[in-house]
Amino acid sequence: MPRNARNGTAGDQQPATGRAAADSPVTVDSILDWRDGVLAEIRRRPARSLLVAVGTGYLAGGGLGTILTARLLSLGARIAMRLAIIPVLADGIERAVFDGRGADTPVEAKAPNTKQLPNQKEMES
Repeated sequence: MPRNARNGTAGDQQPATGRAAADSPVTVDSILDWRDGVLAEIRRRPARSLLVAVGTGYLAGGGLGTILTARLLSLGARIAMRLAIIPVLADGIERAVFDGRGADTPVEAKAPNTKQLPNQKEMES
């Protein structure tokens, strides 16, 4: 039987269900493992850890129902809409303006626009 490295018990004696694991007492080893995991995560990603701490403090301090939260959510929604909609609109406009014949014709079959205005100079390469 494989041995559990932490307490030397057989591996099949571990709780099989989530309820049994939840009923098991909290040990010092489990708390130390949790602490070490949190500290390692803070060392790996300090900026994210700081943002999580600030956000948790803001929510715990009652910041959820404030005007600032409403304005931040509104700003986030506007930015998200711009990031989602503008590329779609720009792509549609670009296809309509620069494709020449229309959306039904394949791109390979469209003739390039080589006409020049009378007062327009040729571009030099």
